Amino acid sequence: MNNVNGHFELGYCYNYGYVIKKSLEKAIKLYKLSSHEGLNIATYFLAINYESDNQKYNLNEAFELYKKSAENGFIPSQYKLATFYEEGKGTRRNKKEALKWYKLFLENDGEYSETYNFKDSKLEKSSPSVEFIIDEIERELIRNELDEIIQAYLKHNKIGQTKSFSFFEVLKSYELNSREIFKCLQ
Repeated sequence: MNNVNGHFELGYCYNYGYVIKKSLEKAIKLYKLSSHEGLNIATYFLAINYESDNQKYNLNEAFELYKKSAENGFIPSQYKLATFYEEGKGTRRNKKEALKWYKLFLENDGEYSETYNFKDSKLEKSSPSVEFIIDEIERELIRNELDEIIQAYLKHNKIGQTKSFSFFEVLKSYELNSREIFKCLQ
């Protein structure tokens, strides 16, 4: 009889050398067993091990594992998936997907604390809050939308490089976001 939680816990012990000798090979094998049985935390820890290896293949595998676990509702994986999309680790960089997963992480009451370090006897923030990250991504997306509208305008008025572009179609595609775009301009 398989014990999914037991496999995970034994893998965790091997991973960190608790009570038994550390063995990443054995840890990964046990994490895989638990992950295939649907234990999200095992999938998450398997992804962490692939990510820490930092090879391209393993980053792709880590991305897929975080995605699988995040889609199954595992909150820490939602945060990691957002960072992978934001940084383009194991996948193409996609700010919209990153934003979606950061927001879902917060909606699910994901806990992420800002990191602080002491520097010259002062406490300095070394990592931003998730809210700050979301705000920055939204601003970048709006700037990109504005840039596309400006480029379409230039092309429509024969100022740009090509004339085969419909400025009005581009404006129509951003109609729903116009309030956010104009807020950014203020």
